[in-house]
Amino acid sequence: MKLIRSVDLTAYDLIRIEHSFFAAPKVRRLLSQQPSSLVQPHQLAGHDADAIVQLVRNGNLLLVHDSADGLPFSPAVCWTTVRHGSDGGQWRLARELSDPILKTAVADLNRWEVTAAELHSQGPGGIGLYPADRFGVEAAWRRNEERYRKTREASRRPVSSRPFPTIADARLVAD
Repeated sequence: MKLIRSVDLTAYDLIRIEHSFFAAPKVRRLLSQQPSSLVQPHQLAGHDADAIVQLVRNGNLLLVHDSADGLPFSPAVCWTTVRHGSDGGQWRLARELSDPILKTAVADLNRWEVTAAELHSQGPGGIGLYPADRFGVEAAWRRNEERYRKTREASRRPVSSRPFPTIADARLVAD
């Protein structure tokens, strides 16, 4: 687990954020046991354990589970089914959370119809590593790149392998 600010989240982190209500007592317990595994030294500067727990409770620091930790008990961002029995759904941010970066990131996930499987993709070209606060921009750039690549590939294909145009080719040109 790690404590990070919302501006430092990746798209992959979004579904691994523990709701602040449950994160605060967990952070208090972890800080008393092994603070160096949870908090980076620069985050401790000028803050004692109580102050860090308060930052978590207020949503200024977020408890994010690593893949080894499993999923959060009460995720701040989760998938909900739109209609009973349908495959469609949408991402939802817990009502009590009001961080503008999280709200924008969740809206972008829904606008780009991102699935949980896509968020888990962290390899080259995977969207899981996109910064959460710029996810929409990154997704638009990626889609434009894909369109450009498809257009280039289509323009490289030979139009016809016939040495002379046919009547069907002439009709296509006339239309």
